[in-house]
Amino acid sequence: MCGGVSLIGDLSKLDVYGLARYVNRRHGAERIPEEAFRLRPSAELAADQFDPFDYYVVSPVVGEFAEHRTSPDELVRLFERRALDPARFVADDRGLTVYDKHTSETFRAVVYDAFRRMRRSVYKRLQGPPIVVVSERAFGFDLRETIINEWEG
Repeated sequence: MCGGVSLIGDLSKLDVYGLARYVNRRHGAERIPEEAFRLRPSAELAADQFDPFDYYVVSPVVGEFAEHRTSPDELVRLFERRALDPARFVADDRGLTVYDKHTSETFRAVVYDAFRRMRRSVYKRLQGPPIVVVSERAFGFDLRETIINEWEG
């Protein structure tokens, strides 16, 4: 959250990992240590605490909210029809897809949890530095959000 500009502020964790792997392939060398890809994410949490998310599911869900303005209900309907964007909802490192990991009920819980967390963290995006935009629609000045909790309008 520090700095004058956030170069990777418009990238999900999966995008950052993909970019890092690209750098290694491009240079034909391990510029970014392979160990970095195996570390469990921990957003500055206490020792032995880790992010409680499956980023192969949560990152594309948040991307759908921000970039396509997809509603939580529509995401659940897409899941139930097995019609989620396969380019966005990719298999994890073990080859498991979102459909392998979730039922309609558990996916709904993940979607609504992500939606609530995204809405409650508006202040973080307002306090952060400007980002370099690479997505179709990024968090930023075109995504005005209320900072009032529980606002549904």
